[in-house]
Amino acid sequence: MTDWNKQLTMLIRQNDASIWGNWSLVGNVALGAYGVVDPRTAEFTILGNLIEEEDKLFNITRKKSGDFSYMTKGVKQQDAGTEVNGKFVDPDTDTEVSVGVKFSWHFKEETDLLVHFTAVNSESMGPVRSLQMSRIFANLRRAAAGAGLLTNSGGIAPGFIVVTDLIKSAGGFMVGSQSSNQSFSISGETKATSNLVEGVSGDAKASYSSTQATESIIKYVFPSPNQTIVAGSGIQAPIAFKAVSFNNLALLTNWAG
Repeated sequence: MTDWNKQLTMLIRQNDASIWGNWSLVGNVALGAYGVVDPRTAEFTILGNLIEEEDKLFNITRKKSGDFSYMTKGVKQQDAGTEVNGKFVDPDTDTEVSVGVKFSWHFKEETDLLVHFTAVNSESMGPVRSLQMSRIFANLRRAAAGAGLLTNSGGIAPGFIVVTDLIKSAGGFMVGSQSSNQSFSISGETKATSNLVEGVSGDAKASYSSTQATESIIKYVFPSPNQTIVAGSGIQAPIAFKAVSFNNLALLTNWAG
């Protein structure tokens, strides 16, 4: 069985060797979350959240960071805005239209992976050195002990992490192939669906009306069909993160496993 979170993490580390993926868009992966990462699978078991527990101790900075797009070598785009007929919703007018577009991709190999998100924002927490404050460190050490991640000298062992940077998006998709020769497509109103696939800029809106996939495709698409995507507003899905780990009392920044 494929460890998709590991596959995602390996793919997006092409540009950043210390980033971790959030396959399935698990919502409780949030800035300040702490817990255990298994380096073999890249799965993150969350035990708590420092920002929720320590009100106003940490500063949070936010910025827009463009699109977040990756694909493995076996993924090839087939349709790039091909005109199709159907029933689609125009998010600018909230009316139904009969002509839209379709974008589709072919997945040649098993474990091929396509990742595309637009309207992306990042968050960072600091100062990271506050994690070494006696009260904060004691609480983290207690959680690490419960997870069996203390060193022989009683400090916190590598693998226990705190999320210090979070990448979120207002819309996009992760698609994986569980066998060879699979396909995935997304369709909707012409301008809105093109914005979703090609990138949202300014105050433009994006959306889609439907997706289609062959049997051995596993996919996570956010948000739901016909929900409007606008950069900098609405619900944001966590798609990746960076973290600090520990070696006894020392901080291991940008820990990569």
